[in-house]
Amino acid sequence: MLLLLLLLLLLLLLLLLLLLLLLLLSSTTNYYYLLLLVLLLLLLLLPVLLLLLLLLLLLLLLLLLLLLLLHHHHHHHHHHHHPPPFTVTKYVFTQWLLLQLIAHIGGHACFTNSPCFDGFKAD
Repeated sequence: MLLLLLLLLLLLLLLLLLLLLLLLLSSTTNYYYLLLLVLLLLLLLLPVLLLLLLLLLLLLLLLLLLLLLLHHHHHHHHHHHHPPPFTVTKYVFTQWLLLQLIAHIGGHACFTNSPCFDGFKAD
């Protein structure tokens, strides 16, 4: 349907160009005919353009409706069970404790930038 309308619009535009070319090639300098022709073609093109605009608006509306339906479906069928805030706090605190322990053990070990590493260097 949309393709057909686009083809019709293209055909009308080609017709307009052809008629303008014929008028320019003709030796008559009567601009009233030219003006009348342009107005007539605009009147023919106007319903086609309005129909195309309407179809575009309908397409956008359908897309919006689809997005809303998908959003609604996502929220009603995919429940994300978030843990309570206290559980999150406990989890973060446990991670922090583990990091402190690793850092403490690591502090007693010899790192590459540490002076005690010199004794472990390969000959």
